[in-house]
Amino acid sequence: MISINLVKTTNYDDARLTILKSALALIPPVLNSQNFKDAVINYTTNGQLTFSFKKNLFKDFEHYTNQQVYDMIMQAQEDPGNVADGSIDLYLELLPGGGGSTIGYGNPGEETIYTYQDWFDQAKPDEIVNHITHEWCHKIGFDHAAYPWQDRFRENSVPYGVGDLVEGFCGLPNLTPLP
Repeated sequence: MISINLVKTTNYDDARLTILKSALALIPPVLNSQNFKDAVINYTTNGQLTFSFKKNLFKDFEHYTNQQVYDMIMQAQEDPGNVADGSIDLYLELLPGGGGSTIGYGNPGEETIYTYQDWFDQAKPDEIVNHITHEWCHKIGFDHAAYPWQDRFRENSVPYGVGDLVEGFCGLPNLTPLP
């Protein structure tokens, strides 16, 4: 079963840390549910049983089956240098400001996920879950085109698709645990 390991937080005061921890507590019940597994396995893009793995200007994205995507999520092997231990290791930093369309980011090959304070302060717990899950998907090796005009199915990439799925299942009382 997958778990959350909040390794390090930076710039979260006590009140924000409480909000963050309550939001993160929503993730394991979703990921450890049959509902989530079925949603990932049956995810479609443009009528095809797949996530979007389009190329951007500089590289081709590797294509995975939906089962491989699900397995990679459940293994939780972050880059850089982690083992597949079923634990989502989070290094989170709150940055001052924001207000633009970017709510946060994570750089490939780096462990920290950044979130802008202005967005965090107005976000609902399920939105925080979506953001953290989206950025964490980058940490386990999934990417998407940088701009929507580069890939009309960008919103169907693993980071966007899985983030949306987890947000949608957050707090539902009828999640079926995995056997």
